[in-house]
Amino acid sequence: MKVVIVTLSLITLLADVPMATASTVTVFGAKLSCEDWVQGDMGDSSAESTFVAGFLSGMAVATNKDVLESTDLDSATAWMTSYCGENPSSTVTGAAEKLFFELERRMKGGRSR
Repeated sequence: MKVVIVTLSLITLLADVPMATASTVTVFGAKLSCEDWVQGDMGDSSAESTFVAGFLSGMAVATNKDVLESTDLDSATAWMTSYCGENPSSTVTGAAEKLFFELERRMKGGRSR
């Protein structure tokens, strides 16, 4: 009987815990477009590199996936410039997220999408 009461109490407590979703996360620079990236509207190339480094590092830590081991910042920045040139209406954050998933795919030895 005590087990049932404790279990029900835990279920009740956990039901009241709010869960974070991707839609509630604010990302600095999220509104910048790939067109901004290609035109250099982020400031200068060091600002672009810093954004990519921070975003990818944060994703790697959050997911516990060492996708950065097989790349360097210059390559990541070049990938972003290429992607943004082909997809100017995408957001910089969306492009960085795609880069993370591409690096993850390469880490697993998968094929390009």
